Parts: sequence; structure tokens; C-alpha cells
Amino acid sequence: MSKKSRTKTPAAQPSRPAPAPAGNARAAAWLRGFTVGAAACGLLLTLWAVVLAAGRAGELQRYAGWGEYAGVIADNKVAALWHGALMTFAAAAALWFFLLSRVRSAAARQVAAWALVLIVAGDAVWLSRHYIKTMPLSALEENAVTRLLKADMPEHRAALLSQDGFYNWWLTYLFPYLDIKTVNFTQMPRMPADYANYLAALQRNPTRYWQLAAVGHVLAPAELWNRLQHDRPWQTALTPVLRYDVTPEESGVRVIPAAPGAPGRHLVLRLTLPSPRYALVAGWRTMDDKSVLERLPNPAFTPFETVLVAPECAAGLPASASAGMTGSVERVSYRPGRVVLNVNAPQAAMLRAADKYDSDWKAWVDDSPAPVRRVDYIAQGVFIPAGRHTLRMEYAPVRWPLYIQGLGFLIVLGAALALMAGALRRRRETLRDAAA
Repeated sequence: MSKKSRTKTPAAQPSRPAPAPAGNARAAAWLRGFTVGAAACGLLLTLWAVVLAAGRAGELQRYAGWGEYAGVIADNKVAALWHGALMTFAAAAALWFFLLSRVRSAAARQVAAWALVLIVAGDAVWLSRHYIKTMPLSALEENAVTRLLKADMPEHRAALLSQDGFYNWWLTYLFPYLDIKTVNFTQMPRMPADYANYLAALQRNPTRYWQLAAVGHVLAPAELWNRLQHDRPWQTALTPVLRYDVTPEESGVRVIPAAPGAPGRHLVLRLTLPSPRYALVAGWRTMDDKSVLERLPNPAFTPFETVLVAPECAAGLPASASAGMTGSVERVSYRPGRVVLNVNAPQAAMLRAADKYDSDWKAWVDDSPAPVRRVDYIAQGVFIPAGRHTLRMEYAPVRWPLYIQGLGFLIVLGAALALMAGALRRRRETLRDAAA
């Protein structure tokens, strides 16, 4: 019997999964680190909210200068931190569940996806309550008062002696909607120093402030006007042109014209003092800011007789040989940030514009650049030679910040495209390795 050759076969070894590509391991480690970091940020925000809530008294003292709004600011800071903490925890949980957990059930993942959608949608609805408030368009319709004020724009602005009740509603909503400019403002807790100094100096003489700010009409309650008439300067500075009453209607008020039996509890007054938006003044002199703020509200000072030029803006300015308003100014075109004027100056004069000075304003006299000077502490002035000229003034800030911002957007866009390209490349490599 012949011996058969026998071949020894090795014992079967248990199958082992192929090692994961190094790129996938690095990605998993990065995701774990990012998820842990997000959770840590949520914990930090939570601790911060707890500390602020416990130290509310200190926060109220910190914002004491905001008056009745101090408590609102303190509570909003705590609420914002809690909101940020909850949303950060939700984002960390979503990252862990969808990218790192071993849960592969389609039903569970669908439930988690819808839960995430509902969290984000609910968050948007909750936040929108604080920023969106609809109002009927009837509350923004024109009335007899707004038509009178609009007819005086843009040569003059309006002023309000009271900001209570419907006056504040008009100032906040109706006037901006109808593009009616006023010298009043609803709130300005962080007022620029120059504006604060100017208002503090001129509050002693409100009619002088209205003159210099080119106010044409003043709105006031009739009761307040009746008290002011005992002061002769007020009598000569203002004259009534419209009496009316108001009645509540939806979100606003309805204006009711005065009648013989109902004289009206509110009125519009016209400022009878000269208050031009643009004026040619034949006299000017250089004066430091402290002296200007003392001189402007002084009853002995006559506006538009002499323009007071800030020392740093007086370079190249010849001496004036006269005083008072002169010549004529005709507005050719106007839009916010740009105005074109035809000026007729019998002698050299300073064009005074009742607009706040800013170094980004530029001027051209007959297409030749001319410096915009700071005059009367806060207004604009442009020197005009004798004769007929066309003056163009534009607000033209430097553009390099916009270019830098655009470059930043391009860099972010390029980085996003690079990340997407890298992710697609890694996915193709993974699929190729799996197929091999």
C-alpha cells in the first residue's frame, strides 16, 4: 500500500477587521476633542450665569448710570448666558450622537435629527418675540402735523418740547418712517463727548440751540406753551401755526384738527428767529472750544453774524473784513450724505452748514477741493471766495476698511472651499481603500 502524502493545513485563525486608516483616526480624535471642548464651553457659560445671578446686586451697581434699565441689563446678561449654555450643550450632544456614538438605529437617528430641528426652531421663535413687533400701517400714515413738517424738509428740522406719550411714539416710529428729521433723540446713553458738551452748554438757551441746529417748527403741549408765554423771549421766538388734538387709535394716535369749541391740547409752533440750514456769513474768527461754548448761549451773541472757527481748522483762512449774513444760497440737489448748492457771494464768506462736523466730509467749490472746517464748535464751514460758485459737499469716508473686510470674506471663503475639498479628497481615499 502506497503512502499518501499528507499536507498539513494551518489552523483557521479568527478574522480581524482591517485597521482604520490613519486619517480616519485623526478625524475621530479631532471630533472627540471638539465635542469635549463644546461641552466645556457650555459648562463655563453655566458657571458664569450662576455667578452673575448670585452677584446681581453688584451688577445693578455697575449699571446704576442707566437708571431704571439697570435691572433689565443685569437680567438680560444672565438670560443670555443661560441661553448660550443650553444651545452649546445641545450642539455638543448632537455632535456626539451623530458622529461619535455607536447608535446606528435609523429610527433613533431620525428622532434625534427632528429633536435638533425643533430645538433650533423653538430657539428662533423664542428670540423673535424680543425683536419683531408688527404694527398696523395705519399707525404710520401721514397726518396734518407730519404734512406740515415734511413741507419744511430738508431746509429745517423739527424739535419736540415734550417726549412723553404719543410724542415719543412719533419720535421713535412715525418720524423716521416718514423721513422727518428732528433734533431730539429717544436714547443716547453713550453720547459722544463733543455732542454732550455742546448740549450741556446750549441747554441754558434752547431757542439758541434750535437756531444753530436749523429748527423750523417746534411741537409742544398747549399747557406747556401757555406757561412759557410768560417769558418774553419765548413769545418773540415762537408763534403758533397749527392747533390739534389726538385720540388713541390702534397702535398710534389720530390727529383731530382744532375747532372753535375744541381749541386743541397740542400745537405746532414756528420758530421766528433766523435758522437757515445753509447760510453765507461774511464774518469769522478763530476761537478755542471753551470760549465758543461760553459764547454761543450768551444772549449778547448774535448767531450768523460771525462764525467761530476751531483753531485746528483755521489754516489758510484769510482775515474777515465784515460781518453778518450775505449773498444767497440755493439748494440744487440733496440726499443724506450729499448736497449741491449754488452760492452767490458778493464778498468772501463762510458757508455755514447746520450739520455735525466730521473729518470724512469733503467739499468742492467749482470742482476744486476745499477744506471742510469745524465752526461754532460742532457745525461745518466752507470758505467761499467772492462771486458765483457751485458747492458740492459729500460724506466720503476712507474705503480701505471696506477693502480689508472684503479681503477677509475672500479668505474665509477660500478656507471653507479648501476644507470642503480636503473632506471630499479624504472621502474618496476612504472609499478607494474600502474597495481594495
